[in-house]
Amino acid sequence: MTDTLAYSKRLQEAGVPVAQADAHARAAHEFFSGAVATKADITELRQATKHDFADVRHELATLRHEIAALENRLIIKLGAIMIALAGLTLAIARMLW
Repeated sequence: MTDTLAYSKRLQEAGVPVAQADAHARAAHEFFSGAVATKADITELRQATKHDFADVRHELATLRHEIAALENRLIIKLGAIMIALAGLTLAIARMLW
């Protein structure tokens, strides 16, 4: 609400005394001036949100890469364990026969 004069005049047309209409218009302007988002506020928030989402996308891509690397390491370690178990099994089998 930036047009306090028009607001005051509208109150006066409705029968509110001039002093009260002006005081109410000023009070309403002071109250709402900090509580209402402007187009600039919304634009700034939109840009900040886009930036935040870009950061999250980047972090998500990094995490996916790290998970894929861990998965490969796990597969290699499991393969090594399987080979070791197969060798151990063969060694035990040879000892028993």
